[in-house]
Amino acid sequence: MLSSFHLPPTKPKQKHKPYYNGIPTCSNLTRFTVPREPMQMVRHSPQHPWIIHLNLANSNVSGTLDRIDFTSLANLTLLNLNANFLYGSIPPSISALISSDLSNNYLTGAVPYQLSNLQNVWHLNLGFNNLEVPDYSKFLPMPSLAFLSLTSNNLILEFPPFVLNCTALKYLDLSGSNFTGLIPEVLMTNLVNLKHLDCWT
Repeated sequence: MLSSFHLPPTKPKQKHKPYYNGIPTCSNLTRFTVPREPMQMVRHSPQHPWIIHLNLANSNVSGTLDRIDFTSLANLTLLNLNANFLYGSIPPSISALISSDLSNNYLTGAVPYQLSNLQNVWHLNLGFNNLEVPDYSKFLPMPSLAFLSLTSNNLILEFPPFVLNCTALKYLDLSGSNFTGLIPEVLMTNLVNLKHLDCWT
């Protein structure tokens, strides 16, 4: 049963909202958190099979995501780049993740449909960027996705239909993204695990 639902008439957009800290911390994870020139270090080393958790949240990182060679991060499962100064598009080469937080940046372009290839991802936060409407017809169902935030982007037009196939969703935030139209009636039928829904515009 849905335990929280937010649909106020207006709400100001804010940058650098405190990031969702539901990312798991497990004692057996290898973490990689560096305060100085982090993008350069990841870019110039040929391979990083030992990196499982890349946490550069709130580290004043600037630049584009294509400066990271994600193909060399074969075992990367947790990526946290929240609250930085990243711009440009999200590269479709991001793979193998189970949790990704790219919120509170300045990312642009369409949300890449390749993100839906991450069949094991359970946490995806793209909120507070300048992302645009993708071709939703190319999105695959994401059966493991439990947390999805697209809040405060430029995702105008209709409710994103791929969400209706993310049947494990518990937390869904589509607020502040200028969606138009009605919430599909089948939302609560399909998303039986949904506990939190935020849709203010």
